[in-house]
Amino acid sequence: MAVEAPMGVPLDEFIRSYDEAPFELIAALHPEGIVGERILLVPPVAEHGEVIRLLSLAIILHKFDSPDFVFYLQMPYVFEDSPQWIKAVRSPDLMIYDITRFQVYQAETPDWKAKPFVLVPDLCVEVISANDSYMDVADKVARYLSDGVRLVWVFNPRQKTVDTHTQESVAHLKENDSLDGGDVLPEFTVSVAALYGQQ
Repeated sequence: MAVEAPMGVPLDEFIRSYDEAPFELIAALHPEGIVGERILLVPPVAEHGEVIRLLSLAIILHKFDSPDFVFYLQMPYVFEDSPQWIKAVRSPDLMIYDITRFQVYQAETPDWKAKPFVLVPDLCVEVISANDSYMDVADKVARYLSDGVRLVWVFNPRQKTVDTHTQESVAHLKENDSLDGGDVLPEFTVSVAALYGQQ
């Protein structure tokens, strides 16, 4: 469901309204110019949550003793026009940050815990739900890459596949393939089948 709004939203209103009904805010073309389009997020079903749970476990076990990344589940990242005005919102199912970038962000943003993340992730994960159209998912991937996300994983539970996207390439992985973290999560690898509970 899409709702048109002025291009952007005050920070306090964003925090309040996102808590009531999570959404993404994207630029949309309108007869009167560019407006902000709120894309309301539909609550996920158990299949969606199971993929994220298994992926999270695999990520946690990767470099458990000395992680070089941080990750968050179903948290938004935003773009600001000013410290109190949000102009765009993205809401991946899971996002990962390189630890060094994240520590710099924390040091430069003393109030980071009191606001959404104003930092583009290094990796974003999307799990396709039954009500998602392929066009909508493709658009979302394109926005992530345009934002500067280095790697995007798209899980399709019904087909038991994972598509990986970077600025340079796209790969389509099936159950007998392995998913790796590339330059974002060096040495991370897990079978696609395991992420669908098949092993």
